[in-house]
Amino acid sequence: MSIISIVLPNLHGGGAERVALNLANHWVEKGFELEFICMDAKGELLELVDPRIPINNLGVSRIRDSILPLRAYFVKRQPSVILVGLWPLTSVAILAWLLAGKPGALFSTDHTNLTTHCLYELQFS
Repeated sequence: MSIISIVLPNLHGGGAERVALNLANHWVEKGFELEFICMDAKGELLELVDPRIPINNLGVSRIRDSILPLRAYFVKRQPSVILVGLWPLTSVAILAWLLAGKPGALFSTDHTNLTTHCLYELQFS
């Protein structure tokens, strides 16, 4: 069976974490196999994760320390789909995915306030 792995720093109550939680809970209801991979499996959203979704803790506190554990995890689990959110973890996860031989399809997302971002870009262009 194919696995969808969602990679996040943690499950504290930010917007990106909430989006990932909502998607995961919906997809598991539809019969997909999911798992969370967290640098540090902590946060107030933990209690809202459907009990059918395992939460894997890399046990690292620094983004740069997650490269090798993520690589090993990707090699071992061979997920079909990897969703990763929150920069700079997105960049590190891409590197780990490349080092693991590119198992599955990787999708990277970064959530930002578009208006603020565009205004910032206009100021410094």
